[in-house]
Amino acid sequence: WLQDVGARYNALEQFSKEDARVQFLRILRSLPYGNSVFFPVKRIEDPIGLLPAKLILGINKRGVHFFRPVPKEYLHSAELRDIMQFGSSSTAWLQDVGARYNALEQFSKEDARVQFLRILRSLPYGNSVFFPVKRIEDPIGLLPAKLILGINKRGVHFFRPVPKEYLHSAELRDIMQFGSSSTAVR
Repeated sequence: WLQDVGARYNALEQFSKEDARVQFLRILRSLPYGNSVFFPVKRIEDPIGLLPAKLILGINKRGVHFFRPVPKEYLHSAELRDIMQFGSSSTAWLQDVGARYNALEQFSKEDARVQFLRILRSLPYGNSVFFPVKRIEDPIGLLPAKLILGINKRGVHFFRPVPKEYLHSAELRDIMQFGSSSTAVR
């Protein structure tokens, strides 16, 4: 992708500095990942092993775009409509986040990034670290055999891996009260 942009950039030598800047922005916007907000991802669960350990995610109206940070390389794009079709039939959370993201158009790129991070943090499972759980003991039988656990300062959050679906949250204060009780199961 860098070579493609570089080749187009070199063709701008015939323009004045200001016109070249406008043309270059048009080139960037024409790319599938144009106008993206980029986030470095330090750790990602990839059971198939297709993605590198470190990634850069670009998020825009069109979808999510994956980049390898070193060497800088475009890997793949997942269009928003495909993401919304994948997963649980109840995609209200994705539509909600998408609607909030679209409302950020009025902000500058940096302000939009800050606002979008605030939206994600406002979710009960925002800023969580996620772990796949392959086998759990559940004598009551309320949880599926496989889970994804999200842990953050608010508590523990349970997700069904297939289809990806938010199930429940246990707030940290409730867990700590239960664990410190003299009648708690040990």
